[in-house]
Amino acid sequence: TSTIWSIAFSKDGDTLYSCSADKTVMVWTLDDSDGLYHQSTTLSGYHGREIYSLDVNSDGYIATGCGDDAIRIFEKDASSENKNSYQLASSKEKAHSSDINCVAWHPVEKNYLA
Repeated sequence: TSTIWSIAFSKDGDTLYSCSADKTVMVWTLDDSDGLYHQSTTLSGYHGREIYSLDVNSDGYIATGCGDDAIRIFEKDASSENKNSYQLASSKEKAHSSDINCVAWHPVEKNYLA
């Protein structure tokens, strides 16, 4: 429970992702019975400072930009029974000389990240 810096929706709109000053990414799943998003997963322990930005590509990869100057990419954990479980797929420490305030996947070339 902290300042939310960025949100993104999955391609189908069934999942909402948020990142915040408490160094977490939260995954929220749409409940068809009440039409509300409910928290289903929290990614924590990966970021050294506030997470300022996130984006999700069409394959469900989450990219984060953080105050610790790193970019991280998370992928769904296929070995988990929780369908909204993620694992760290890649991390680029010191991706920039200072805070990373924005990340975005290319809308067509799904593997391009800016």
